[in-house]
Amino acid sequence: MNPISIETFGLMFILAYVLMCLVFITHQKQGKSFVDSFDKAFIYGSGLFVIGYSLDAAAYVAMA
Repeated sequence: MNPISIETFGLMFILAYVLMCLVFITHQKQGKSFVDSFDKAFIYGSGLFVIGYSLDAAAYVAMA
């Protein structure tokens, strides 16, 4: 995939959002506070986004 395209950005954004939702719901069911759950979800989601987008960019450069 082309890392500059809007489709790649959108895909990584949606995957990060889904992971954030799952982590948030899991932490809320464990009885954690809203802020703690949100912080943990944000960390996991942004980490997935950065790692996924970086790997996609590296693969694009390697293929070019």
